[in-house]
Amino acid sequence: MMYNFPDKMVLAFNMLSPFMASRSVKNFLSHTASFAASQATTYSASIVESTIQLYFMLLHTTAPPFRVNTDLDVDFLASLSIWNTLNGCPVITSRIGLIPTDHPY
Repeated sequence: MMYNFPDKMVLAFNMLSPFMASRSVKNFLSHTASFAASQATTYSASIVESTIQLYFMLLHTTAPPFRVNTDLDVDFLASLSIWNTLNGCPVITSRIGLIPTDHPY
């Protein structure tokens, strides 16, 4: 009976030593670990890619276009017409008297 830890280690090493010398077993274990790592990386990359796609979709739906071709003369005239329509609206004005800097307090 081998119940203590060091004996199990010796037994496991003795059982695996013939297989550990085999190059094909080493290659298999190496490729298996590499495949598992590549699967994790691919999954992580797909999560990042889907997040980036969602971000750009939201940016596209909420942001103005990157380049807008406008006629500056038409825009200027349109802004003048808005101010002309606002001339009939009531405007509250106030006057604030400024205190001169040489005034004694």
